[in-house]
Amino acid sequence: MTRSTRAKIIGLVLFATTPLLAWGQDLPAGATMLTPSELKWKPIPAPVGAQILELVGGRTHPGFYVERAQFPASIIHYPHAHPDNRTYTVISGTLYVGFGGIRSTRRN
Repeated sequence: MTRSTRAKIIGLVLFATTPLLAWGQDLPAGATMLTPSELKWKPIPAPVGAQILELVGGRTHPGFYVERAQFPASIIHYPHAHPDNRTYTVISGTLYVGFGGIRSTRRN
């Protein structure tokens, strides 16, 4: 058996068994696991078609919060600012972020 074949077999075994190991794990105290059908998405006024999902806290409450947002494909949102710090993680698609008060479609 060649080294390449052995590496492929090991990779396949790890790929197949790792999710099974994680699935059997107990969650830490206070943690919750939700399936996609249990998520409660809420529409937001702008941009049209966007939705949010509050995971921890909420934007209307003081303190730290975590939410997910879904935007329609090819959406261009109007220029705006936030009074707090934001961190973005793109799970799927591409997010272009600009700075300033004027919307521009120019890409550098």
